[in-house]
Amino acid sequence: MTSHWLFQLVVLAVLLAWVVGAYNRLARLRAAIVSAWEQIVAALVKRSEAMAAVADAVREPLASEAATLRALIELQPTLMHDAVHGPQLAAGLAAWREAEPRILFARQGFDDAVDVYNKAIHQWPTRLIASPLGFRSAGRV
Repeated sequence: MTSHWLFQLVVLAVLLAWVVGAYNRLARLRAAIVSAWEQIVAALVKRSEAMAAVADAVREPLASEAATLRALIELQPTLMHDAVHGPQLAAGLAAWREAEPRILFARQGFDDAVDVYNKAIHQWPTRLIASPLGFRSAGRV
């Protein structure tokens, strides 16, 4: 084997190692986006459960009213003092209020993960292999 062939083999090995490393990095960043999305889903599920608790607490008092948020807000002070429904409503509303910052935090984490991923697939020379290997830009929420 001549030194020319040996040089080409080394260059090919380095190039292959770089491609594998770049692919692994992009796959890891894409997995981070999926993980961040799962956190958003978990926060939304908690908010949904809290809203279901609020709906259960006001179902009987609002039976003759339209089930709107405005009616809930107007009746909230009265219901908060109601000995039967007050604690359940208060707990549900507290859980609902606590869910909102969690959702915002999870969304920010998702958007940050998307930004890092999108920057990685658009960096040179990684952008040369990103598209052929199936990596596309991700959207923010």
